[in-house]
Amino acid sequence: MNNKNNITMTKFNLTKYYNNEEKLGPQEGGWATPTMTNQQIAHKIYTKWQDKSDLKNWKHDEEYNSFDRAKQNAIHDIINNFIRQDYF
Repeated sequence: MNNKNNITMTKFNLTKYYNNEEKLGPQEGGWATPTMTNQQIAHKIYTKWQDKSDLKNWKHDEEYNSFDRAKQNAIHDIINNFIRQDYF
């Protein structure tokens, strides 16, 4: 008899799989880190510079300057709205 035709399927135990993954800890690759929205990035930058009491220089932020021009424009507008809300 040919063994190729005698394939048996085993039931995949998802709970056992995840318990094993937790024991292994973080691995290279795997799940991607979720990307932050422009609103979240703007809030993070705004809060960092507000905590420094140097809000007028927030445009010097390294993270902000690492983005392309379109993303910078979007973040710039959001941060300006945060500043307006604080002062008016």
